[in-house]
Amino acid sequence: MTTKQKVLIIVVVALGLVAMACSCDLGNIAGGGGGGTISYGSTVSGNINFEDEEESWTFNGAAGDMVTISMTGSGSFDDTYLELYGPDGNEVAYDDDSGDGLSSLIYDFPLPQSGAYRIVARAFGSDTGPYTLTLTAR
Repeated sequence: MTTKQKVLIIVVVALGLVAMACSCDLGNIAGGGGGGTISYGSTVSGNINFEDEEESWTFNGAAGDMVTISMTGSGSFDDTYLELYGPDGNEVAYDDDSGDGLSSLIYDFPLPQSGAYRIVARAFGSDTGPYTLTLTAR
């Protein structure tokens, strides 16, 4: 067995132990168990399963598009947090409580450039649970 193979086995075992210790799956350790793509005019559902988990949703936008992104938790999950990253990977907008109650809302934000954007959905604090995320543009 080569050294690279031994290291790979150690890493896989370590990730498995971490997953068992936090009662989560390996998808969550890799940066979130959910997320995917979203398009203008769509609403998607997700679930924040544990503190500090985040889910990423991507969409393609054009410079000058005015986007509105809302995130609303369900049940006891009421304090949501949104981040928006541009095609260059830099954060371009974020919000904590601009929606109803403690919900997040990025309202009429003009996209600075064309390309693939990433929305990061997470909780503020230790809240967990299901949520909906809506993306619109004008």
